[in-house]
Amino acid sequence: MKRSHAGAFLAVCALSLALGAATPARKAAPGLTPERVHFTFEGLAKGVRGEARPALPLPPEPEPGFGAEPANVRFRFDGDKVSDYVTSAERQVVVYPAPAFRELFVKAGQGKGNPVDVLSALLKKGSPAVRGEIPILPPADAAQVLKARVRLLPFHGGRGFAFVTAYAQDDVPVANDALFYTFQGLTDDGRYWVAVYYPVSTPVLPKTVQDSPEMKDMKAFDAHFKTYLQKTIRALEDPRTVYAPDLAKLDAMVRSIEIR
Repeated sequence: MKRSHAGAFLAVCALSLALGAATPARKAAPGLTPERVHFTFEGLAKGVRGEARPALPLPPEPEPGFGAEPANVRFRFDGDKVSDYVTSAERQVVVYPAPAFRELFVKAGQGKGNPVDVLSALLKKGSPAVRGEIPILPPADAAQVLKARVRLLPFHGGRGFAFVTAYAQDDVPVANDALFYTFQGLTDDGRYWVAVYYPVSTPVLPKTVQDSPEMKDMKAFDAHFKTYLQKTIRALEDPRTVYAPDLAKLDAMVRSIEIR
């Protein structure tokens, strides 16, 4: 297996990991650093690189997707180039200080129903059957079009929701270029929010929106959008539907996450 740590590219053997697991856990360093975050990524990458990222302050007039973040830690896969701002289109694992992110929503006048409180309440219910949107961080300036394969997954010292989803600002067909796996979770002590983003694809969806047969008659598509979504979700939920990469590998990575 492979394990990320120390913010550098690593490809270590299973024996060294087994020896590392037998070593007493280090005392938690003050502050959040890449060295404190550990996880395996077997079958998903040859290596990962961790980085400590500075806070992004609130803009003068914050909007719903206000673009601000507290200082955080992010891991990128292999040599992936990633945007300065975390997006669902890029493979990455991000750890945020949850109280600091919550405070940003409060300062932006969006304290009521903020993602940290909403996710905490959903986790207390302890059910993967979530009717509305499952919140993500950073917040998206778009709507959660659908969610499928929702699982309640534990990781070391916390738990959260893993699911396949897509976001859009308009009613458009769902395609592989917008589909991604995500995990959104909290540590049991409420100190950290763990976000995982990893684009996925499946043969049951077209490659792009433009490849979708629904694009040939958008008037009919708009009139039957709910039916289309229900049909698409059923296809994504079908146990025979395969994903690339395998969702089981992504779930395994999530379960291995540990903040020391």
